[in-house]
Amino acid sequence: MPWALALVIAVVTVAAGVGAPRALAIEPAGTFIQVPGTAPIYRVVGSAAIHVDSCAPLGGCPGIVKVANLDGYASTPANGSFLRYADGPNAGWIGEFVGGSPIHVDSCAPLGGCPGTVNIDDGGANDYIRAHPTPANGSFLRYADGPNAGWIGEFVGGSPIHVDSCAPLGGCPGTVNIDDGGANDYIRAHPTPANGSFLRYADGPSFGWIGEFVGGSPIHVDSCAPLGGCPGTVNIDDGGANDYIRAHPTPANGSFVLVADGADAGEISRAAGGALIRVTDCVALGGCAGYLTLDSGGFDDYAAVHPIPVDGTLLRGVPSDTTWEVLAGERVAVAPSPAAVAVNDASLAAIPIAPTASSGTGTQPLPAPRRRLRVRVKLTLSWRWDRGRTQLVRVETGRLRRGMTVRVRCTGRDCPRGALVANARRAPSALQALDGLIYHAGDRLLIVITAPGRRPERVRLVFRYGRIPRATLLP
Repeated sequence: MPWALALVIAVVTVAAGVGAPRALAIEPAGTFIQVPGTAPIYRVVGSAAIHVDSCAPLGGCPGIVKVANLDGYASTPANGSFLRYADGPNAGWIGEFVGGSPIHVDSCAPLGGCPGTVNIDDGGANDYIRAHPTPANGSFLRYADGPNAGWIGEFVGGSPIHVDSCAPLGGCPGTVNIDDGGANDYIRAHPTPANGSFLRYADGPSFGWIGEFVGGSPIHVDSCAPLGGCPGTVNIDDGGANDYIRAHPTPANGSFVLVADGADAGEISRAAGGALIRVTDCVALGGCAGYLTLDSGGFDDYAAVHPIPVDGTLLRGVPSDTTWEVLAGERVAVAPSPAAVAVNDASLAAIPIAPTASSGTGTQPLPAPRRRLRVRVKLTLSWRWDRGRTQLVRVETGRLRRGMTVRVRCTGRDCPRGALVANARRAPSALQALDGLIYHAGDRLLIVITAPGRRPERVRLVFRYGRIPRATLLP
């Protein structure tokens, strides 16, 4: 028994002998560490070991601690840790770690003075940041000061999306405070999530809805199976997701998408004015570089809602090098513009060319109501048009009964006036004030006539190139 005890003591003595490397011990921030028998030297930052490229700007890496291995160290520094460039062009630059990546600190004042900041040489810091350019998906950032103080964003594809409520997101764990200047700088450089990132609604009526980011906008995913399972999907609360999508309803012009499955598998389209225009020849379009893959169900759903580019979209046919503007669902030849999206000439066939007749006049009785109990008023409009300009020559109204109200509202980039509201007594003179106004192709005019106890009459006029406006009675 004494012999066995002595053996145990001897083993312990050897393990703890002078000069033996420490094992599984996390050294304090700022400590230099090295594994015996290897050349690399590391510096501890937030319980992680960051490689040192040169000890010269770090005072020679004094007090190097030998460690058996790096197994006990984190792969990335803890949230809220600070790094400072010790030399090089960025000397003095401080970054605060969020999801493994340092975000530039513009001012340490609102961050408690950036406690525990660790100097790293230029080469080592650059190597680390190249390997960790943006915070990990699902990390959280909070503005510590400024007009947006308290604003929280969750990272998706390198960009923080505003969080309206942390409740469905587990309380936004690990949120890191960032100063106003640093947060603004980062968001300006990363305004939208990277292409191919995925978002999922964490709550609300759209719970479970997944979208894949294409040109800054998430397009609905009907099935993740052909998309590799939608890797890295990030949950976003209902309010935050809705706010983002309202601000980014369609992909940026020029984005390419490929259908991954179904009858159209392999087909590529290009985003222009919110629509996805089929590509017939990628070679002519630079190889359709950077295309994103969409499942067929999601692609079809999006295309059904956005069949034609919005008014004002500029398209450049290739190889003809002709430029077109989309107006009221048709295209009109215009002067070349650097803003035009290049698409194949064959693809443009899906958008009809506006008629060649450039001018004319016409009188237009608005459609009669389809059902009883609707407002019944005779309204006739006379027009004169010249290419893309349409002038309202005269408005004639039938009898307007007491209690009726007429509302006229124009929408479009070239509307001559916003809205008109008048009761039955004032309506005739108010409508006559519209005489002579000029509208442009793509503008829309909504006329609504209401009366007590009756269903309102709603007519929409769409101004077209070289033709009388198209009138539609709305339900």
